[in-house]
Amino acid sequence: MDALKIMTQSKNKEYYTALKQIDDPQLNKILSGLLGADWRTRERIKEEKDWNKGAAISLTNGTYSIEAGNDLKASGKAIELGGSNAITKKEIFEVAATKTESLQSTISDVKNANIKAKNVYMEADNITNVNADITAKDSAILYSKNSIDVKGAKVSADKILLEAGKDVNLSSELGFKSSGEHAIIKKTDVTANKAVGIKSKNLNIYGADVEAKDGVMKIDSDKLNVKDISTINANYKAELIEGKNIF
Repeated sequence: MDALKIMTQSKNKEYYTALKQIDDPQLNKILSGLLGADWRTRERIKEEKDWNKGAAISLTNGTYSIEAGNDLKASGKAIELGGSNAITKKEIFEVAATKTESLQSTISDVKNANIKAKNVYMEADNITNVNADITAKDSAILYSKNSIDVKGAKVSADKILLEAGKDVNLSSELGFKSSGEHAIIKKTDVTANKAVGIKSKNLNIYGADVEAKDGVMKIDSDKLNVKDISTINANYKAELIEGKNIF
C-alpha cells in the first residue's frame, strides 16, 4: 500500500509504468479491485482518495499461495483458509514494510493453499483452516477468542503456539476410497522443531499428528481428547510426540 502511495507522486510516474508490465494473475486481481479494472490502461495511478479499499479478492479452483520474506500478520472477526467459499474478513496482511488494509479475501474450492513467511501471526474470534498449509521459519502463532479448527492442513515452524478461549480442534480430512472404505484424504500435521504450545478449554485431536521434534510440547487444556482412526484405516495411527529437550 505504501509503495502504491509513492506512485501517486508525479515524479514517480515511471514506477507505475513498470508495475503495469508485471504479468501476474493474483496481482491483477488485487489491483483491479483496489484501483479499478482499467488500472493497466491508465497513464497515471488513481489518487488515494479514489481507491476502493473495501474491495474483495476472490481466488478459486486452484492453488493459492501467500509468501512473505519476513512477517505475515492477519487479524479480523473471523479467519477462514481453504475449503469451499472460505472467507477472510477485515484482514490486515503486513509483509515487511508493505501493509494492505481493509481488503476482504475469498478463497473458494481451493485444492491447496500455502502460507509461507518468517513469522506467521493470526488473531481472530474464530480461526478455521481447511487444506491451507502454514509454514513459518521461526514462529507460527494462531490466537482465537473462541475456537481454532485445523482440518487437512499442515502447520510447521520452529515454534508453534495455538491458543483459543474455547476449543482447539485438529482433525485429518476424511473421504472414501473407490472400494467404499473410509480413508484419509489429507492428514493434519502440527510439527515444530523446538516447541509446540497449545492452550484451550478443550483440545480435540482426531487422526492428526502433533510433534515437537527436538524441543518441548506444552498442553494446557481442561479436557484433552486424542483419537486415532485405526478402526477406519488400519494403516494410519495418530501420533502425539513430545521432544526430548526443553528449549
